[in-house]
Amino acid sequence: MRWHTALLGLFVGTATASCAFLLDFEELQKEQGAGTGGAAGDASLDTGDAVAEIPIEQAAKKFAEALCARFDECMPGAASLFYGDVSCVEYTTYRFSDGVLAGLNDLPKDTAEYHPELAQACVEALRSQGVDAGVVECAAALDWPAACEAAVEGKVDKDGACVHPAQCKPGLFCDLKSKCPGKCVSKLGENSPCFDGSCKAGLTCQEFEGQGSFCKTPVAKPGAPCGGPVLARCAVGMLCVGIGFDADAGADAGASPGKCKAASNVFASADQCDWGVGDLCQPGLHCKLEAADLKGKCVEPAPAGGSLCGLAIPDMCPAGEYCKPNFFNPPNVSLAGSCTLLPDVDQPCADDALYNDKCAAGTRCVAGFCKALLPLGVNCGSPEVCYSGFCDATCKAPIFCGP
Repeated sequence: MRWHTALLGLFVGTATASCAFLLDFEELQKEQGAGTGGAAGDASLDTGDAVAEIPIEQAAKKFAEALCARFDECMPGAASLFYGDVSCVEYTTYRFSDGVLAGLNDLPKDTAEYHPELAQACVEALRSQGVDAGVVECAAALDWPAACEAAVEGKVDKDGACVHPAQCKPGLFCDLKSKCPGKCVSKLGENSPCFDGSCKAGLTCQEFEGQGSFCKTPVAKPGAPCGGPVLARCAVGMLCVGIGFDADAGADAGASPGKCKAASNVFASADQCDWGVGDLCQPGLHCKLEAADLKGKCVEPAPAGGSLCGLAIPDMCPAGEYCKPNFFNPPNVSLAGSCTLLPDVDQPCADDALYNDKCAAGTRCVAGFCKALLPLGVNCGSPEVCYSGFCDATCKAPIFCGP
């Protein structure tokens, strides 16, 4: 049987967040992060206005909890595909704390400031983003609301100097161009080369294999084409299904686009399922492939400890294990396998029939080996091992340099 790694597009099907504070969910499938190790304490109260304050030490987790709750509502059943064995809150907390919030209180107050008394309004806006009169609209669910712009306030005008992504006013981003300080410039328009946080509102920075990353408008219409080598990904709340599968060309049709489909309609079946059209199983069940026509059956998870398993979405095996095919010689891959421990630090990355470069939680695959993901201040050899995505001898906050 022959497989194409982008067969379903579920792994590139959601929109990237539109600002540097949020993370690209395509990256989440590659980086299985570890727990944060810190629980949020009780918020203090401003007795004058009775407004709950959130200290900056607690903000990352509070923001993550709100954002992940919206993700669960808008992408029901999809969490295991994006996060593997790790919860959204654990991973996203690290990305906030090691990203835009890192070093924020050390910046001059006339350039950027965190307002603890306004942070609760940010949390509430993240939690309710896209909800209007009780109707949930997920396309805007991961946008950075105005209330959060107020809580994490950038004060530098256009063309002003910046050293940190939080310093620029709304509508601007800190463009370093490989030197420091950088300059606050207008966010980029459609089809501009980009990185996270550099695109205008309504656009997301999307990566296209072999071509780079570009600002794109997410596809927001169910049934509209998406993915492939040139088309944008779907808006939050939908998945791009059917990428790389063509009934006539078969699984080698890697350039063929998919179609956007509501996540609630993707993970809905309790019996039969079909990878080719994105009819997968209800949460808690696994679409186990049974034939080359991409049709399968919804099954219970496999037990731990070397049990038999099959090629399934999501993986049938319990946390810490993956379904290792009986033979793996691309493009020929077995439908059957056994549950096997995921490789840990310094072990070769594992391959299965769908998810290449698999590693244990808390690690990611770098140059063929599983490497521990690292917080700020820890010695690093490459940016891939840092939660922040930035390494300068030690893990640093992204695009941060000294004033």
